[in-house]
Amino acid sequence: MKKERPLGTFVLILAASFLLSFILLATDSAGIEVPIISGKQQMLKNQQQVLSIMNYQTGHNYTWAITSGLGQLNPLSGERVTYTAPSTNPNCVNNPTIQVCVEGGGCGDFEIAVSAYPSAGGPPSYEYYFCPFEQAPSTIARGNAYNCRGEFYYQEQCGNHYVYWPSMGLPCDTVMQWMCPGHHPGDMIDFRTQQMKDQGCCVAPFVPDYDELPPRGPSGTPDDVYCGTDNRGRGVKAREAVRGRAVAEQAVRARAVVEQAVRPRSAKV
Repeated sequence: MKKERPLGTFVLILAASFLLSFILLATDSAGIEVPIISGKQQMLKNQQQVLSIMNYQTGHNYTWAITSGLGQLNPLSGERVTYTAPSTNPNCVNNPTIQVCVEGGGCGDFEIAVSAYPSAGGPPSYEYYFCPFEQAPSTIARGNAYNCRGEFYYQEQCGNHYVYWPSMGLPCDTVMQWMCPGHHPGDMIDFRTQQMKDQGCCVAPFVPDYDELPPRGPSGTPDDVYCGTDNRGRGVKAREAVRGRAVAEQAVRARAVVEQAVRPRSAKV
């Protein structure tokens, strides 16, 4: 007579099989990384650029698509593709979001600003303020302005003082507030009018996922004013009129800190 296995044995075998299948599935997908797209976030109308996957893994299938905006991708699969920008971009509505997905894994997005503005020169589209820096015989506070193509246009000096404030250990933001009230290191001030936007003045700092620093201005500006710890992570600040009591109070507070720092030791309580 054939002996039957207890029900508990079948349940145990079934559970073990399910667990093994889950482990194998998890192991297969755990090593698949979400793709990261490498490319330039600023383009001109009808311009082409090659986009690639920074963390491409052989043996996996990647598919590309434009999920919003306009333009063309060719091909639509693989490690790298060529993107062609649209010929018009009124009010920046055609700025593309490029997406690449890996089979069995996730998807990565990349946003591009396409400038279709008719003029290669001015007017300025935005200004970027960097940390005050020491340049003999004084401390300089400046901002770089960029045109609608995202190219350096001119440099504006908003403050100049004969004392070397950074060498005294004062925070970059404190010095900037004292020299240029209403501005902070890393601010990107939008100068574009609605008419400029309608004509396609679209620049990279104003796409949602902008994660670069603007192009360098004139030579001679120290690297740390672009890449210093005080200068990152502020994101985009829309242009606004910062006047009146708030600015006056900021200036008073900043001046008090500076004056305290340079006061002779004998005068300190």
